[in-house]
Amino acid sequence: KKKMTAPSLFGTSEMERYGLNIAEQAGLEVAIVELRQGENLDELYYWGRINGEENDYLVIAATIFDGKNSFPEKKFYYTKSTKPEKLSQMPELTEEYSKKAASFVCKPFSGDASLPCSAQEEEEEENVFREEHRLAYNVLCIDSYASIVPCGAYLVNATRSIVKNENFKGLQYDAAHSLSSFFHLRPPTCEYAQKALEKPTGLIRPADFLDKLSDDTPTGTWALHIDASHQIVSIRSLYFIGATFYHAIATPHYRNIYIGDGTPNLDLPFML
Repeated sequence: KKKMTAPSLFGTSEMERYGLNIAEQAGLEVAIVELRQGENLDELYYWGRINGEENDYLVIAATIFDGKNSFPEKKFYYTKSTKPEKLSQMPELTEEYSKKAASFVCKPFSGDASLPCSAQEEEEEENVFREEHRLAYNVLCIDSYASIVPCGAYLVNATRSIVKNENFKGLQYDAAHSLSSFFHLRPPTCEYAQKALEKPTGLIRPADFLDKLSDDTPTGTWALHIDASHQIVSIRSLYFIGATFYHAIATPHYRNIYIGDGTPNLDLPFML
């Protein structure tokens, strides 16, 4: 098995390292170029793969730093593994559809985005609750839970927006060995981080405005590993199995990726 080094993990042709065959790579590269040109999106990246019974879903994410919101916004696009060159934006979810999707959160995906999830004979066709709505909901859940950044990779600027730290140099080995050095990239839920973001003026330290992975409950939901070369730290989620974060130690490079069936491991509390 080929050893995973920092250059090979974070190189320019990264998609080949995440289970994509040549046809899928080529189709996605074309689709990403067209999407970037058509919607004027700068940061587009391969988010991951959700396995289905008939087809797999390949997911692309766009991060938008527009200064209008304190946190960067994300858009998600998907395609089938059999037609990777055709991307569709995931639908926005109403409160009603979010509740419906939550009731299906552990159901395996078929791979047919247009498949109705329940009997809807009397509804208009465009209002049918379909698998694409479930897909959008599960991707949002996974991303909210397992989108990780190292301490210092983001900062709060003078306008109180969370932005990338262009001077981030990476974590040193001692810091990379601790879960407390890694954070969820999402609006914080813990009180101390919320209070930090409410400060109208003054410096906000990088460790103060996001939720730490080390504070997650129950304890043991994350598995941190440093490779034998001491170059790469990886963090695996035991709740959304298939969600993995990588950071090349002492470099600015880090990456989240998801490859799995898209469902949570609800048995985790009984396994710890």
